Amino acid sequence: FKPLDNKYKEKDSNHYCQLCYDTVIQDVCAACKKAIDGRAIKAAGKAWCPEHFLCYSCERPLTGDKFMLNEGKPYCQYHYMKQFGVRCFYCANRSSMQVIKVLNKNYCENHSSAAVAIPSLKRRSRGY
Repeated sequence: FKPLDNKYKEKDSNHYCQLCYDTVIQDVCAACKKAIDGRAIKAAGKAWCPEHFLCYSCERPLTGDKFMLNEGKPYCQYHYMKQFGVRCFYCANRSSMQVIKVLNKNYCENHSSAAVAIPSLKRRSRGY
């Protein structure tokens, strides 16, 4: 331990030198790699400055919005689904998180009626 000068930082009634505070105590932004002085957004074990918590694809601010992570990178719901969502067997578009699975094929919400019709057609063709 070394004596503190008059430029110490305080957190939870403890006193720290600037170097210890910036590297050990204070959150470091996952984007800019600088110490966050003030409010931090925490997700998936990382911290971000509010102005740096952006969609990895479109760079739109994610503060207060739904977001999803892929390989530790935040995405808005639209771009996450566009890049990583499940493809609908009927239309081949990426779907929302809610898909219907019939006979090992995924269907989006718009084509769920097609998914429901498929098993009944198969039953008829087998004579059931």
